[in-house]
Amino acid sequence: MEYPNVKNAHVVPRTYLENFADENSRIAAVLVEDGRVVVRRVTKVGTRRRFYRRERPDGTQIDDIEKSLGDGEAAATPVLRSFADGWPLNTEEKVKLAELFAYQLLRGPRWKAEHAAFVSDVLAGWRREGKVKARGEQQEVTDAEIDEAVSVFGTDTSRYISMLRLAPTLATVLGSMHWTLVDLRTPLIATSDHPVVLWPLSERSRRPQPTPVGIGVLACFEIRLPLSPRHLVLMTWLDAPDAEVARVSGARHHASNANAFTRAQGDQQWFHLPGTSPPIGSGRLLPLALELLDSYTFEAARTSRRRERTSSEVRAKTGRSLADREITIVRMDRTARPTKTGRDRTPPAGSESG
Repeated sequence: MEYPNVKNAHVVPRTYLENFADENSRIAAVLVEDGRVVVRRVTKVGTRRRFYRRERPDGTQIDDIEKSLGDGEAAATPVLRSFADGWPLNTEEKVKLAELFAYQLLRGPRWKAEHAAFVSDVLAGWRREGKVKARGEQQEVTDAEIDEAVSVFGTDTSRYISMLRLAPTLATVLGSMHWTLVDLRTPLIATSDHPVVLWPLSERSRRPQPTPVGIGVLACFEIRLPLSPRHLVLMTWLDAPDAEVARVSGARHHASNANAFTRAQGDQQWFHLPGTSPPIGSGRLLPLALELLDSYTFEAARTSRRRERTSSEVRAKTGRSLADREITIVRMDRTARPTKTGRDRTPPAGSESG
């Protein structure tokens, strides 16, 4: 199979960024390093050189991961363009966006650094203890065997395999959360090259800062993601049917709160619609859900039946094979009883194991 030769890979999908661009596909990019604002075409922002290229064992270069991500982006594009008119989403639409959001958490430079640190810590532990846990038992391991493990687990291929294996489970969690669309009258919402913002259950208030993906999405009180200059999706463990509390009106201070964290997560750039000035909050801020969702509290999140059922689905998927692409969506009916819908997703097109 032939794969595209992509020199400048988007670490945030170009089709997603188009929602923040003007009619000429131009977007305002703010450089994290010095705060300069440049207006460029979407094709020229949010990229890293050859970011998804990997090396096969025989030394040849391959862009199959770029192809896989592109196919998922293409599937989600119609939903990204029409979500505001058809909200709340049906199950298939929700699955497509949940999958896009899951990969977004895992495809960027931040998760690359987190994954490298995790692998380094694990291998250092093996070397320090001289043992590794395999098949439920502690087994002795030599330095030579650890050196060989470094040559395997420290590669881009190993990280991409982890990404492909984790993404369907992450999509199950994100898709099982309750989604509320926050509407603003004017275009005040910004985004960044790491737009998915996690708010840990352990923090009742916090200052704008990046949140490690490693905290786990099940351990979040809310998750936010800008969808356009006038919309963001707020994901919570609200025990209400998906069609209820599905859409709320937001105000300038909600945009200010959201933008503060979205900007803080920016690795190299954050973005907004040209000609607008998104407000940016500061200091210790509260979760958006506390103000926008009347019945949602930290206690409600901790005891959520939706969250409990989703956690069970995740445990059932632990150790899944790379070929298992099922995404299971947990929904709530009017009796606050969880139900689920399974969707088998085809394996990522173009991804190869070699």
